[in-house]
Amino acid sequence: MTKQSVILRTQQNKAYAAGLLSGVALSDAEPMVMEIKPYRRNRSAEQNAFMWEFLTLVSEETGHTKDELHTMCKHRCLLPILLASGHEEVCKTIGAIDEIKRAGMESQARVAFDMLLDHISTTWLNVKQMTEYLNDIQAFIRNEHGFVMPYREQAA
Repeated sequence: MTKQSVILRTQQNKAYAAGLLSGVALSDAEPMVMEIKPYRRNRSAEQNAFMWEFLTLVSEETGHTKDELHTMCKHRCLLPILLASGHEEVCKTIGAIDEIKRAGMESQARVAFDMLLDHISTTWLNVKQMTEYLNDIQAFIRNEHGFVMPYREQAA
């Protein structure tokens, strides 16, 4: 059986999900798992495309690569959003990095922090957080590099 996801908003959605569940064949050899959790709409493809378009334009203006700019933005803008939202993995990792620093191992702490920056991702953001991130990176780039995203008419 392939993975199935149903967003439960209405009784009709709920009935459809119940129908899917009733059709699942049970087997000791191949047990199934069912998970119900709050729906979270991840950042949109359009938001992601806008971010990379923006970083490409900034790259052309500043001489930094898109990846360098992306890492700078993750440090200055993404990490604070994840910390403020209480992202469990990020908060625990920052706590561990602080412990490494307190133990006097600055270079190891820096390596761990760089690894964290490589690991964190905008895919962890919902649409509202991604909007905040896009606003923050535009402000950061404007303040640090004097670059402002050119205005473009949206296609009708």
